[in-house]
Amino acid sequence: MKQEVDYLLMNGLAKPSTSSWSSPCLLENKPDGTYRFVTDYRKLNAATVPDSFPLPRIDDCVDSVGAATFVSRLDLLKGYWQVPLTPFASKVSAFVTPDNLLQY
Repeated sequence: MKQEVDYLLMNGLAKPSTSSWSSPCLLENKPDGTYRFVTDYRKLNAATVPDSFPLPRIDDCVDSVGAATFVSRLDLLKGYWQVPLTPFASKVSAFVTPDNLLQY
């Protein structure tokens, strides 16, 4: 777990926290024998209000592109870390490890 936390800190993906929120994290076995760092946000999810707006239909999204001359495709490494968090979301994202309280 220390190796995963060090990676998050060194790459600016997490920072030390003083948040009153915290969720536990653990390492889950992956099929290839390596581990996945996961945070259990189930209690946080139970304490929040779910979004109630519908997602757009995929065919409407494709139609909105129109007759494009160029189409770009990106593959971002670990895309969930590419989405910026609001200051409040950053505080509630806090997670606890054996040695740290951190937040995204």
